[in-house]
Amino acid sequence: MAISKIIGSGLGASQEGAITFNEGSADVDFRVESNGNANMLFVDGGNNAVVIGHNDATNGTFASSQALQVVGTSFTTSSLGLTRFSADANGPSISLSKSRAAGIGTDTVVQDNDALGDILFTGADGTDMATQGASISAAIDGTPGGNDLPTRLTFATTGDGNSSPTARMTIGSGGDVDVETGDIFFSTAGKGIVLGATSNTAANTLDDYEEGTWTPVITTSGAPNTAFTQYNDGSFYTKVGNTVFLSGMFRTNGVTIAGASGNVVVNGLPFAATSSVSGGININQSDGWTASPHAGYTTSSKIQLTYQLLSSSQNIISLPYTALATGSGLKNLIHIFGTYRTDS
Repeated sequence: MAISKIIGSGLGASQEGAITFNEGSADVDFRVESNGNANMLFVDGGNNAVVIGHNDATNGTFASSQALQVVGTSFTTSSLGLTRFSADANGPSISLSKSRAAGIGTDTVVQDNDALGDILFTGADGTDMATQGASISAAIDGTPGGNDLPTRLTFATTGDGNSSPTARMTIGSGGDVDVETGDIFFSTAGKGIVLGATSNTAANTLDDYEEGTWTPVITTSGAPNTAFTQYNDGSFYTKVGNTVFLSGMFRTNGVTIAGASGNVVVNGLPFAATSSVSGGININQSDGWTASPHAGYTTSSKIQLTYQLLSSSQNIISLPYTALATGSGLKNLIHIFGTYRTDS
């Protein structure tokens, strides 16, 4: 071991063998080498910083203003590892603490919105490494007291074209999760949010939600299955899980039923209906029919309109094709709403 130089009275010894380096507070550096690293420990006297792996505390990074820095060119030289060996359930920890005291060692109570600590992520942007790309912040969320420290946790990211992070999600002191910008989505089909259960139960998982429009098509179930020219005045649907809520108002324009057969149906459901369960369709308004539809039910990919609820034999009677008013002009207005189940 060799000590190459001691400047002035910078090295002093006190009681019990304690040694103080640079006791006179001179603007000098202190460096410790290891086998393969010339700057295993570097004390930058002029910038009041301790650097591991480099000999300059002002290297252009965001950490340039920090008292302790680790600078390297690989995983091992740029990483910090904490390991605990103990015969219990506890592990190592990182503690970030805040006091409102002006001096070190005094426990002055913090106040609402005071920051307790931040984890900051920065990267080189071609100018320097000072711009933050993301942050995780803890702040007081209420009124602190003795052994009472309500705190919120905020996750922030920097959007394209911006130079500072924006809060995206906050976990409040009461446990509420606030997604402030952006949406929650699941990149794997069939995954969702479990509601009303304490474990991942499929029956309690909301795994699909969709809103949109659909195009109803009035036609007949038998040949020639003509899709009559029509006007769609607004037809919408909302799908929640396996249940579809739909509405629609539409009419025909110019109907010719020569050669038609079967019953009047409405094609174009946004999702195929479950074959084992029929959905109920209500008729809110109908006008301009030879015989007005009363209700309807879903079957496969269409709505079967009914002429009346029940016949004398208690069977549902489908609306025959002859119920359509023929000729030019707007006819056969119908306004429907209802729900049905789907396996899609």
